[in-house]
Amino acid sequence: MGRAQRAMLVAVAVLLAAAVGCGGCRPSEPTAAQGQQEIIYRPEWLSPNGRFLFMELPPIGAVAIDVSTGAQVWRSPFADNRPYEASWSPASDALCWWDLFGYATDEGGAVSYSSVPGGNPVQVLDADAVPELKGGWCNVCFTGPRTIALGTHKIGDTKEAPWQTTYRDVSLGDGGSPARVTRTVRLPAGLSPHAPSHMVAIPGGHRVLVVGRDESGNGSGDGIYVVDLDHGLVIKVFDDQTSAFAASRARWGGKLGYPYWSPLVRMASGDRWLLAVDVEIEHGGCELFALTVDGKPVAEDLGAVVAGLAPGAVLPQGKGFVFAMFVPGVKVSAPGGEQPAVNLCLLDPKLQVVRKLTEGPTRDDRPLWSAAAGRVIFRRDMREIWSVSLNGGDARRVWSPDAGAAPEGDKQR
Repeated sequence: MGRAQRAMLVAVAVLLAAAVGCGGCRPSEPTAAQGQQEIIYRPEWLSPNGRFLFMELPPIGAVAIDVSTGAQVWRSPFADNRPYEASWSPASDALCWWDLFGYATDEGGAVSYSSVPGGNPVQVLDADAVPELKGGWCNVCFTGPRTIALGTHKIGDTKEAPWQTTYRDVSLGDGGSPARVTRTVRLPAGLSPHAPSHMVAIPGGHRVLVVGRDESGNGSGDGIYVVDLDHGLVIKVFDDQTSAFAASRARWGGKLGYPYWSPLVRMASGDRWLLAVDVEIEHGGCELFALTVDGKPVAEDLGAVVAGLAPGAVLPQGKGFVFAMFVPGVKVSAPGGEQPAVNLCLLDPKLQVVRKLTEGPTRDDRPLWSAAAGRVIFRRDMREIWSVSLNGGDARRVWSPDAGAAPEGDKQR
């Protein structure tokens, strides 16, 4: 994309932001008050086949639903021991997660597994097998049909190494055989997980993508890393000196933010990941990069700027991205209190078009593309799951904690 095309696309995004209202920079997501049901999910909690969505529902537990029908296909059996940091198997037929029981009292923790649909949780690892499960923060990620990566993060002993982070390759076994740790890799001293809850698998081997934060004080180690459990390697694949990022920062006159806040979203084609970086434009927004991690790491500037929240839905065949844009001066009722209204927009970099998909006094955020449903799945008012087509204007409720699956024809209000 040439400079003139890029400028036009940026102008389109900014003008639309002015019309429907971005209202400034991205605020952090609020936490629901006790007793209220805010739906929480991340991009990787949509199953690989695009059919099932895993969600945390504090304080009542967690569920998984079929996004095509709204049917609940799995639920955690204990509200006070809900799954944390869940991961889908490559075949979308099982969940694995970290059980937080005893975290506050330092009594232990465990890794559990369940088949989906249905299925009863089975504990596969405990603190006797992995001591760091006790009193730390952990996350899990499927790397194969019966293998997971386990990340454990504990407070370190020194100022120079405030975190002790270890990644393990774990075989879940077959036919009820116990899980076992097969390989262990530690992050270098002074490098901590910037987002310890976020770890995504790279297809084709026991490798995960993580974000590292340099605690030495100079920030030279900040970046995105591949942890290669097959070969015991930790490899930096992106930092703010990467050529595409450095060129973009120069073009924006240095007004380019920290590149590690938004979640990495896998793109439809190949081993590429969408990275959104804050840009100080008039209405706030982010510039989009594609990060390739196989072979020689490459960060490609996609030549697109969205004036709003970082996209969560990456459409196939290069059809664009769905992101959330603020509506100026409009508030909606949501768990935790009133929140700014947000509508969904579709950005097509090829056609240089930004088009609204939802409209109204609602908070529509966390969009995901479901190939199984052929629609964009999103969260409405922080407490219901809705969907909308790429043509827009036909949003309908899929599921809510109170009513379950929505009746056919439950259209946008």
